[in-house]
Amino acid sequence: MSADVEDESARHKSPLAQIFSTLIGRSAMDVEETASSITFTADVPGIDVENNLSIEVNVPTNVLTIRGERVEDAGSDVGSDVHKHKRERHFGSFMNKFTLPPHAIVEEISANVKNGVLKIVVPKASAAAQTVKRIPVDVA
Repeated sequence: MSADVEDESARHKSPLAQIFSTLIGRSAMDVEETASSITFTADVPGIDVENNLSIEVNVPTNVLTIRGERVEDAGSDVGSDVHKHKRERHFGSFMNKFTLPPHAIVEEISANVKNGVLKIVVPKASAAAQTVKRIPVDVA
């Protein structure tokens, strides 16, 4: 992961807590960075995108929060004679947090889901826009 993008879930946690948090309550995320953007990608199969997926950016802190929940179909347990022999699918909620770099353009973040894959693109300001402004110091 780039030094510009910090995984908030690993911040201020003991090594054991960091390992545990990766196993429970988080979605696996790919993070890729180019000169012009940062892209977050996650598999979200079976998630009702309109009702159970949210993406937020806390503007003062530049923290990107991705929340979702995969809800089990209520009709799958219909009838008292249903005996589940194997259960490998996962249900429940997840939350991932990432601190974005100061040059991320939060007003232009885009997100889409195609074939069960969530893609979030965070544009970055160009190198020219990141220049440092020098303040002249008057000598008395």
